Amino acid sequence: MFQASMNRASTDNFQSRALALLSVSDMGTFKQKNTFILRDYLKIKPWLEWWLCDSHAQTSFPPFRQMKTGLLRAIRKYNLLCSILGL
Repeated sequence: MFQASMNRASTDNFQSRALALLSVSDMGTFKQKNTFILRDYLKIKPWLEWWLCDSHAQTSFPPFRQMKTGLLRAIRKYNLLCSILGL
């Protein structure tokens, strides 16, 4: 398991760097941060590649988004409501 091979400081560093990808607004910066994360945490490559597939990346990372932010927010709220209600 990936996390089992990391110490606490490394885990915290990875988490903050991965979460930072969610707020990057331009593709150049996103690619640069992605490259550095993969360089430092090579074992996450399959996991990160899954998130970078077009269908997943568009809903998570601002540089990949093609729909308006308000619509995306409404979809997320609807999905959360459905999961809470068990629909």
